[in-house]
Amino acid sequence: MNIDDVKRILVVGAGQMGAQIAMQSALHGYAITLNDLTMDVLQKGMAGNRKQLERRVQKGQMTKDQMEEAIARVRLEADLEKAARDADFVIEAAGADMFPPKLEAGPDPSGILPMQQAYQMCALGGHLITTSLARGNVTLPASLFSIGGVTHHGGQAGGANPMRDIPRFVRLLETGQYDAKSMATMVVPLDRMLEGYEQAAYRTTVTAIMTA
Repeated sequence: MNIDDVKRILVVGAGQMGAQIAMQSALHGYAITLNDLTMDVLQKGMAGNRKQLERRVQKGQMTKDQMEEAIARVRLEADLEKAARDADFVIEAAGADMFPPKLEAGPDPSGILPMQQAYQMCALGGHLITTSLARGNVTLPASLFSIGGVTHHGGQAGGANPMRDIPRFVRLLETGQYDAKSMATMVVPLDRMLEGYEQAAYRTTVTAIMTA
């Protein structure tokens, strides 16, 4: 399989990372299926995407038609089996629960089940990218592992390298190319940093930003 063979991408997990992966892929012309436990979670993820794209339209970075075309490329599907039927490429973005969440508790707090499902849904000879942090060991069918031909790409915490990428994000913020405020649902000063981490862990907020 090469990049020209990929027509539809399945993203498992519609949190901040998964929703953004889906949207960026759609902006590059791919048909996307976005999967999560409920339609409510999926719709919230896409609502956040629309909000960010609307800001780009307002700034003249894209047209409204381009925004609507990209959003239309994303299909929401809460049934994992249906979501996987026509996927050429699978991206797993459903992580482990490091703390028992107060909202939207998942069926597998270890994060292992989404990884197993994503591997098994990937087409023979296809590619799988994992971006979450799971706890424990992942067990796969021996025949799938030995002759399935699935190429696994570790996401390295979403592909981010703090030493390399944090300065890049700072430059994007300084030049107005990255709107962090649109992604934040909670802003706290440094002396309340623990509270911000707790709210993000418990899923009572999506993204907490600490400020000086």
